[in-house]
Amino acid sequence: MTTANPLAGIGTPTKPNLVVFFVVDRSGSMSIDGKMNSVNHAIREAIPVLKGIGGSDAEIKIAVLTFSIGAEWMYSEPQDIETFTWNDIEPDGYTDFGAACNELCDKLSRKEFMKSQSGYKKPVIILLTDGEPTDDEVWPDALKRLKTNRWFQLSIKIALAVDSADDDVLGNFVGSSEGVYRINDENPQKLKKIIKAVAVKSTEIGSRSMPIDINVTAENRDNAVEEAVHETIKEAIDEIDNELFSTATDDDEDWEE
Repeated sequence: MTTANPLAGIGTPTKPNLVVFFVVDRSGSMSIDGKMNSVNHAIREAIPVLKGIGGSDAEIKIAVLTFSIGAEWMYSEPQDIETFTWNDIEPDGYTDFGAACNELCDKLSRKEFMKSQSGYKKPVIILLTDGEPTDDEVWPDALKRLKTNRWFQLSIKIALAVDSADDDVLGNFVGSSEGVYRINDENPQKLKKIIKAVAVKSTEIGSRSMPIDINVTAENRDNAVEEAVHETIKEAIDEIDNELFSTATDDDEDWEE
């Protein structure tokens, strides 16, 4: 008599998804001081590192939203990290931040980018901009709408403020000033290092977090993951500052000789 296999019909357990959103300002001013080149190089260099992060904890996917005159997605849906290819962004146009908020709100939905049946970790949203919004008649209401989105409320949000970016606007986007990191430096290497560190550190912590319950209200959400991300990012930026300062000091000493 053949004994039935109790495991028959049970497939490989599926891992929850972690979607990392890069929301990138590609306005004309991003061409100054090599800022856009730094963005392109940083994320391209981060991708191989991100491939080794998910492991058994999460399926990492990448979604890229750029905004200038309007906003558009690099791909029509989040891409698996194993097959994702970064397409270099060319700067041009204005800073239609409101268009970006509306696009992000539209896609943070069970009917769009968050429709997998295997569940999700907290989405990671990394916003980078070097200027103030130029669509003044759109962005305040668009951001207000985005902030009512449950996926957005439960996400890990980070804003990189470069040059003349408005800290108040970005603090409103993130939810507090703690998640806004100002980069007032013309050193393109520093910007590249920080972008790469932010992408890697936030993904590492996000992948280890518990899958989220979309029915949890914003007031009752677990803030421990966001706090860990911000603490880790601050430490990483301090390390980058110390490294660049040390290198500059060594160069000065060589010059004095």
